[in-house]
Amino acid sequence: MMTKEEAKSTVEAELSARKLTKRMTPTELLMYCQGAYKRLQFKTKGDRLADIRAWAERWQSMWLR
Repeated sequence: MMTKEEAKSTVEAELSARKLTKRMTPTELLMYCQGAYKRLQFKTKGDRLADIRAWAERWQSMWLR
């Protein structure tokens, strides 16, 4: 089981490794988040999907224009 901060770092690293040049479509984002939800095991299971989506959206806002 990982901490929430470790999970956030993992999401950011995965997104960076994808070398995205544009934002994911809503469908692509949902598919990514659902996959990450299944892979990442961290303490706040109830909010896990919402956390992952927020991290991914924030990462895209910061790195992709």
